Amino acid sequence: LFLGLVFTALAAFERLLRLPRLKTWQWVGMGVLAYLAYGTRSVGAALLPCFVLAEWAQNRRITLRAVGSVLVALLLAALQALWVPGTSSYFSMLKFDPGVSLVLLQVYLQHLAEFWGIAPSNSLTVGLFALLIIGLWAHHLLRRRSAVDFFFGIYGAVIILWGDYQGMRFIFPLAYLAGYYLFNGVLQGLAALKARRLFQIGGAV
Repeated sequence: LFLGLVFTALAAFERLLRLPRLKTWQWVGMGVLAYLAYGTRSVGAALLPCFVLAEWAQNRRITLRAVGSVLVALLLAALQALWVPGTSSYFSMLKFDPGVSLVLLQVYLQHLAEFWGIAPSNSLTVGLFALLIIGLWAHHLLRRRSAVDFFFGIYGAVIILWGDYQGMRFIFPLAYLAGYYLFNGVLQGLAALKARRLFQIGGAV
């Protein structure tokens, strides 16, 4: 459920960014969707800064697309905290402990590689795979600057700073996005090879 809500929210927000005019129900609905992701799992709150950053990066301004959506989600989260005491305490687990964060980084990178069939015991392969994914992500972030790209970085930072190991389930959003970056990387590589081959054929003619 969490994965479905997160990816639906990211796709919906990208759609909102392309709309010339925004209706009230659209940004309110976007906020509700983001809140539902947060309500399902607290790390869903990572969606909120992604909305603001993506709109600023793509349009150089921030409108109700981002601000309205974020405010609706925060309002619903505040109401939840009032009606269900204790749910807001999860944020107290966010802390910066370099030693713990480094261990979590290593463990989650191993999980990420394991998800794609790489033995976690092979440190060299895991490291190379991690560098590949980070490189592909950075390439997308610099070129597209979408909410998806910002989410990959922010969510990764959040789970490392969470301060408590949460198992393989925490890595699923990053694992699926890693597949997305790999697939796009292959497509771009094939397109580059095709263009180079056509150039060579044209030069020969």
